[in-house]
Amino acid sequence: MRFRGSCQVYSAETCVRLAARRIAAQDPHHHSVARYSGRCAQGAHHGWLSDWSICICKCRYSFCGRYFLLEKPRKSYLHGTFCCPKHRSLASAAACTGKRRAEAENELIDVAARQLLRWHVDGPHWQDVANRKQRLAAALSLYIGRKRLQSYRQEVKANWITRHRLRIEQKRAQTGQKLKVAID
Repeated sequence: MRFRGSCQVYSAETCVRLAARRIAAQDPHHHSVARYSGRCAQGAHHGWLSDWSICICKCRYSFCGRYFLLEKPRKSYLHGTFCCPKHRSLASAAACTGKRRAEAENELIDVAARQLLRWHVDGPHWQDVANRKQRLAAALSLYIGRKRLQSYRQEVKANWITRHRLRIEQKRAQTGQKLKVAID
């Protein structure tokens, strides 16, 4: 494995030696530096790398995973450590896109359940009627155009309804129960 610093890529042995120098500069009487200074390559087997676990980090971008030496570590990182700003922004963009798509999908499922209730559907039999699925897909496509959910998908077809039919039916049943309780 290769370790990456701010601008340089180090071998594992060099990275450990740099960490040893840093700890020695902070505390020259540190037990790990005195005991293992000549055997850096064997350090991982003896468990003394745990003293430097704050300085050696792994990039949390899923396609990278490099180990690198962090110059000024903080106590904790909310989203993990990244070896470069590009990987941080790519990971953030992927997380934001996934969250936005999940919210849009949940919103479409809610709208589909409310539309079925407006059509007075009172059971799961709507799933067997192809015409009803087509009408529901058309209604959801109109909703996408009005609410600007094109970042999730441009239109909904019957296969989307079929793929999400269980969640739509659960939401329809929950919403129907809430309406019955509110009416009583």
